[in-house]
Amino acid sequence: MLRNLATYSEQSAAATRKIKQAMTYPIVVLVLAVVVGFLAVTFILPPIMDMFKTLGGELPLMTRILIGFVSFMGSYGVYVMLAVLAGCLLLYMYIRTPAGALQKDRFMLRIPVLGRLNLINTLARVCRSITILFRSGLPLPEILKLTAESSGNRVISNALMEVEADIIKGEGFASAMRKYPEFLPLMVEMTRVGEETGNLDNTLNIVADSFEIESADKLQTVLGMIEPAMTIIIGLAVGFLALSIFVPIYSSMSLIGG
Repeated sequence: MLRNLATYSEQSAAATRKIKQAMTYPIVVLVLAVVVGFLAVTFILPPIMDMFKTLGGELPLMTRILIGFVSFMGSYGVYVMLAVLAGCLLLYMYIRTPAGALQKDRFMLRIPVLGRLNLINTLARVCRSITILFRSGLPLPEILKLTAESSGNRVISNALMEVEADIIKGEGFASAMRKYPEFLPLMVEMTRVGEETGNLDNTLNIVADSFEIESADKLQTVLGMIEPAMTIIIGLAVGFLALSIFVPIYSSMSLIGG
């Protein structure tokens, strides 16, 4: 049992390290892009705008949009930041309540792309916990209670508690799980096989392995999508900023030449 716990802890720590390493590059690039954009708008754009206005030219649409945004943030930026901070604080306070925490966990299971990843990660943890506790000799209702407390997601935890209540009433483990869509068909069917063969710990261990493999594949796919997505977004922002600055410069040179 201790060996299983050690393996489970190592796998969880390795997955966490992998996510942190993969997110380091996009975060650094994003921060640098924000800093460069701020410096360009603050120190490069104003002199160019003054020169262009002196020459009497009409600013391009993109440049007018950029100037309007900068002017708005200059006048109301503090209020915008305070509103964002207040919104974040209210959201944080809400998700600290039981209802808010439940809504947050439900959202984490339904969010596009990442929802499936969160679900299989949670179910893999549940299967692994049931396997370890089952092999320690605890009765199934007690196992489900302990697993619900450590599942990490209140939606799954509530479903496990409902399954525990159904088992106490005399219902089978697999048939009770089948009532709740949070438990994927593979987990339900393998649980049924484990019940029928008296090999529940091994079958759920296989399910946990399967979910962890799928999780690793999906995580690699998601992380692989982050870098090109960040590149496209930053490229569009830099392109907009560059055109907003260099088009007026080109127009100013035309006016001077004229």
